[in-house]
Amino acid sequence: MRYIYIIFLIIFFTSNLHGQKTDVIIHVDDGYKPFSYKENDQAKGIYVKILKAAFSQMKNFNVKIVPIPWNRGKKMMKEGDGFGLAPAFFHAHDWFYLYPYSLPFYTETIVAVCTQAVLKQKRANWPQDYQGLTIGNVAGFDGWGRKTI
Repeated sequence: MRYIYIIFLIIFFTSNLHGQKTDVIIHVDDGYKPFSYKENDQAKGIYVKILKAAFSQMKNFNVKIVPIPWNRGKKMMKEGDGFGLAPAFFHAHDWFYLYPYSLPFYTETIVAVCTQAVLKQKRANWPQDYQGLTIGNVAGFDGWGRKTI
């Protein structure tokens, strides 16, 4: 990943010398509404608006934002086939190939929604007290339901 950063800097300075804009592709999660998603083959969402605002200040770059499935984006980054992936989450212990170049630009809160019947029982011990319940998870969200560093 360090090599990509170095290449990026070389391209940046070289293109500035010649007055040409550098083309950059940033991939975003295509199924994370309302934050980032794909609509009519275009990237949409809150994160996409934030990225576009930031990129509008980078006058020497033509930044294209391309929506793709999250797990495909992570794989591309891991294999060195992608330049940037958003949204970024701090997962240096799991996604070492994204750190420190992809740091969060937004903080979000994750909530669990359940029925009154589930709330009636005190559940202090994970996972024992949750046996028999169905817990949904968004694909690509590593770390839910287990202790992380």
